[in-house]
Amino acid sequence: MADDTDFIGLYRELDIGADCDPEAFRLAYRRRVADLHPDRTRDPAAAEALKSLNLRYTAALAFAREHGRLPGSAPAASRPVPRPTRASGRGGGPPASRGQPPATGGLLRMLLLVAVAIGAIWMFLPAGDGGGGGDLGHLSGAAATLPVAARRPAAAPLALGQDGATVRGGQGEPVSRSGPRWLYGPSWIEFHCDRVVDWYSSPLRPLNSGADRPPTGPAADRRPCPQATVDGAATRPGDRP
Repeated sequence: MADDTDFIGLYRELDIGADCDPEAFRLAYRRRVADLHPDRTRDPAAAEALKSLNLRYTAALAFAREHGRLPGSAPAASRPVPRPTRASGRGGGPPASRGQPPATGGLLRMLLLVAVAIGAIWMFLPAGDGGGGGDLGHLSGAAATLPVAARRPAAAPLALGQDGATVRGGQGEPVSRSGPRWLYGPSWIEFHCDRVVDWYSSPLRPLNSGADRPPTGPAADRRPCPQATVDGAATRPGDRP
């Protein structure tokens, strides 16, 4: 990780603070990647901005793996180790020597604090793992583990004609939606009449599809939908999700 990496600029671009929880950091990064995707913007500078974003995000992950926290955030607070005190001599034992190690009770309190801190961070971990662009990896030793992208359930890969419920079972919940498309970071899945008609699987966040685009290309049938409910929202003939 370069010492001159602009983490302050990274947090400002993602609209978060250095002390945010790991899940907020991961989701803010994915929202920004989706904003810079060529399907969402025609800005010629978006490609360079996306490259810079990924480099800084990767540097933040490397720092987190080494230190157990995001760069710029405060280290976990711990209580000072109590220093041995000299006995008063009133029925007590001999005076404590100057080089005597801390009492066993103080060491146990420190270990308890470390265990509580690790448990608190563990609660932020998602259920599993997916393909994200350099998501947080496991930290070794006593360092806390920052989350990796949500692991996809074991399910059939994406296919043309699948409905919304089947897509959720194989891909998980989308990060956001844009019209008929479900966005998974830079990847997306497009529906028509609550059926998959097209998708794009980005290497930065691949879908459970086996291919970056449908094997036969986008479905050509875009006729008006019948009176029905498409993904929980009432539609009329001629409506498109």
